[in-house]
Amino acid sequence: MQNYLPVSCVAIEKRQLFDYNPQVLSLIGDGVHTLFVRTMLSFSHQYNLNDLHSSACKMVCASAQAAAVKKITEIFNDDENFIYRKCKNAKCNNIPKHASLMEYKLATAFEGVIGFLYLSGQNKRLGQILNFVYGQEKTISKN
Repeated sequence: MQNYLPVSCVAIEKRQLFDYNPQVLSLIGDGVHTLFVRTMLSFSHQYNLNDLHSSACKMVCASAQAAAVKKITEIFNDDENFIYRKCKNAKCNNIPKHASLMEYKLATAFEGVIGFLYLSGQNKRLGQILNFVYGQEKTISKN
């Protein structure tokens, strides 16, 4: 199995991250998730650039992220659940154009958990979750 994950050089204490703005965690998580997906696709398929971009967009859109988070919420540990709920319940400043409000909130929560794991230096756990979502790992435990 290839490792498509960008490795965080930073490890911010969890306590600090619990106080972070949920939108900041989601912004970081969005970038990490997008980079993971684009890297995975570029290694696994011989796409031309437009096809690669289109495929990546379909995998990182709000509805796809909402479906992904529904698949993994039961394996979240206490810290991940806390961040998930915080990001899901955060005030939404944007009105989504291509997703329902609930899909948008679930996608934001997914991105927030990804951002939290990345910023806290939990690279192994981050890799487990993303690889499970995309079928690279068949099972995952509640760490």
